Amino acid sequence: MKKRNWQLYGFLCCALFCGSLLTAQETFDAIKIYGDFYLGKTSRGEPNLYLGRFDQQKLKGITVAYQIVNPEKKYSKELELGLWTQTRNVTFDSVTYAIKDFEAAARFEWGVRLEKKLFNYIIFTLNPAIDLYFYDGDAQPISGLDFPVSSISGGMMLSFIPHIEIPLGERLFLDLNINFINISFGLDFQRKFNPAWTERQQKTGGFDFDTQGERSFQIGLGYKLFPPKNNAPQD
Repeated sequence: MKKRNWQLYGFLCCALFCGSLLTAQETFDAIKIYGDFYLGKTSRGEPNLYLGRFDQQKLKGITVAYQIVNPEKKYSKELELGLWTQTRNVTFDSVTYAIKDFEAAARFEWGVRLEKKLFNYIIFTLNPAIDLYFYDGDAQPISGLDFPVSSISGGMMLSFIPHIEIPLGERLFLDLNINFINISFGLDFQRKFNPAWTERQQKTGGFDFDTQGERSFQIGLGYKLFPPKNNAPQD
């Protein structure tokens, strides 16, 4: 099995295990599809990959989430999984690179659900969150003089995410949320394949700590899996 497949397998096993702890003895209440937009210069999974900072695309992919609501205790839980791959060309210091990116992420949220607090219509959810991420990047020079660069990073991010839900029908709703007040802990490694260097000299990296490392905004379309009467809080 290829190295990347083993890495993905391990990441998914960890994500599914954590998700099972959060969703035990609960029923999924809604499924959501998010469009993810990053507001900062770097994105989750590539905090120190210098080539990634020259990527001007704001839309970073699509993720799928499951939301759980306890109607009696008025709390919500959410499990979000995403995979992102792309191939792009980036010019840096007169060298053009062909870059292949692979990213996997899982986010777990739990928090307080405030039903219809604005005009008896809009629903607010205030969620602390844990985000697990993994990134694998490969940069090959296609013009100019330089050497291939590979990058692997992964870690955990703690953040606070407020949600705004706007009903669009009996079961359909719009979910808007932004990620802020976040702290990330991770490991980042790079290798530049310069044959004039020893294998140890080619490798750099180590522990990475960052605050406000990811600034993301999500627009999601959600669908309630059960009729609204099952989701209404009980007095």
